[in-house]
Amino acid sequence: DLSLLEEMDDNEYLCEILSIFLNNTPVELNDLKKAASRHQSEDVYKIAHKLQSSAGLLKEKELMSVQVKIEEHANDNKIIELPELVKQAEATFRKIEKPLQKHLKNISEE
Repeated sequence: DLSLLEEMDDNEYLCEILSIFLNNTPVELNDLKKAASRHQSEDVYKIAHKLQSSAGLLKEKELMSVQVKIEEHANDNKIIELPELVKQAEATFRKIEKPLQKHLKNISEE
């Protein structure tokens, strides 16, 4: 739901936000996976929090929800469940990645 960002009627800004999200999220998800595999709860929490904020800006509720779960599990030191939650986050991002890329292409051509 990009309605809030689109209400600003600033395609340049929207393009920048989407580009940052699309470029940074795969890197951050990879960092999250590495931190989870190394049982680094504090790093997992920080990365998940950052991803949650990014997803929140785009009102991507499903990705936000997974990041909240990851934060909670990292905070409670429930390391065993983190790899599966990270896989969920990756799958959720993959579902939205192509539609966001298409939207970015459309607004950048306007």
